[in-house]
Amino acid sequence: MRPIQPACYVAFYGTLMSEFDALDRLAARHQLQLVGPCRIAGRLFDLGDWPTLVPGEGIVHGELVEVIDETVFAALDPFEDYDPHDRESSIYQRVRVPLLEPAVEAWVYVANKPVPAQCEIASGSWREWLDANAA
Repeated sequence: MRPIQPACYVAFYGTLMSEFDALDRLAARHQLQLVGPCRIAGRLFDLGDWPTLVPGEGIVHGELVEVIDETVFAALDPFEDYDPHDRESSIYQRVRVPLLEPAVEAWVYVANKPVPAQCEIASGSWREWLDANAA
């Protein structure tokens, strides 16, 4: 009998969330299973067409998904400008962090470069930010 492996999770807080079409464009939605809302420790910043997360104080609202097929990272990593073989030059890092809610660890793509403080999304919610800034 094979030992049961712990679930692998990833938390999304921007354009990879289920209401957007990025996962469909990456042909990756079938490799993930939506678990539900989550809260991530950190601050959220608007970089134009997408947000970025800086770990630390604060709360970022996102979605927790279970990874059904870990080959999905072959599509997600390039989308997030993360190269596991060149972490230093990557725009983002993929790191495992304990979530605030639910109480699990998940992979999260976080900023690897400084971000302008004036671009902070105070609510910590990309959805709310988009709704409030829709013209």
